[in-house]
Amino acid sequence: MADIIETVTVTISGKGDSHHSLKEIAGSGPRGSCSAPSMTCGHRPCRGQYTCVRSGSPVPHDPFLTARQTWNVCCFARTAGESGPMARARRVTTAGIVQHVMNRGNRRVTIFRQPADYEAFIALLLEAGRKFKVKLLAFCLMPNHWHLVLVAQEDGAISLYMRWLTGTHVRRYHKRYRLEGTGHLYQERYTSVLVQSDRHLVAVLCYVESNARRAGLVSRAQNWPWSSLGLPDALRTELIADGPVARPSDWPARVNRPVLGLAKLRECVLRGRPFGSDAWTEHAAVRHGLEYTMRSTGRPRKTSPGTAPRPASAPSAETARATVTPPAQHVPPRKGDCHLFQKP
Repeated sequence: MADIIETVTVTISGKGDSHHSLKEIAGSGPRGSCSAPSMTCGHRPCRGQYTCVRSGSPVPHDPFLTARQTWNVCCFARTAGESGPMARARRVTTAGIVQHVMNRGNRRVTIFRQPADYEAFIALLLEAGRKFKVKLLAFCLMPNHWHLVLVAQEDGAISLYMRWLTGTHVRRYHKRYRLEGTGHLYQERYTSVLVQSDRHLVAVLCYVESNARRAGLVSRAQNWPWSSLGLPDALRTELIADGPVARPSDWPARVNRPVLGLAKLRECVLRGRPFGSDAWTEHAAVRHGLEYTMRSTGRPRKTSPGTAPRPASAPSAETARATVTPPAQHVPPRKGDCHLFQKP
């Protein structure tokens, strides 16, 4: 049996009363405790994560509700390296992996109202680069969202970098416009996509730096002053680091051409799936616990127990003609909007 890192002792009486205590076995001491007599305890172990120490059998998904009368005194153990239920997307904190990070204003509102707002965010990028061991490979600030391409030099650095960057930006923005207590600036936590360090990274860099051109804000990508491509040379040298893949010599011309693999990149952003070759993507998803991003969307079709699924029969010509639907009309994006946040 694997190492026990925490135990949950559950006592359930015949009247349905319950209480549990949670403690760290391999940690430094008590992690927390809960005493709830005469009421249902709120602790719910995750399916497959916990095992009964006495019997060695897996614990039901919700023993406090579904098996209240059958479990008397049990000790549940979670093995080392496993995690409980997650309500948020999994973060990858491993050093050396390139990540495409982005976020957008709440309700698509403009978060950069004037040039001073762009300049303040670039100043924050400079300050964050001095505080944390994170390299900034490229960026683009748009009126209502932004893109960053980052690579951490030590484990956990990107999480600390983004927490400080977004938190400081929100506080200073609210103070500048006297918006304290008015709600969120960003629509959600930042989105991040792992990127393979080969031609896929070149595609991501090209996508990020060409964002303003594709949105119709400028005719040439280098004319947008709030991106890594449009920065003055001195500021670009101070802010932008060299990545694992060098930019081609004809980089400005390439950025102004259509981005290769754009459809695949959009899908990876929508699903949080690593962006790279098929083999690398599958390996990265398994290694970093992102297998859920590889599954198809939607609930699987239900079948009766013990019966094979019914094979799909080809529809008749009359049925096919009756079920033909007209093609969906394409709705052009608004000027300054990011195509990555729109479902294909």
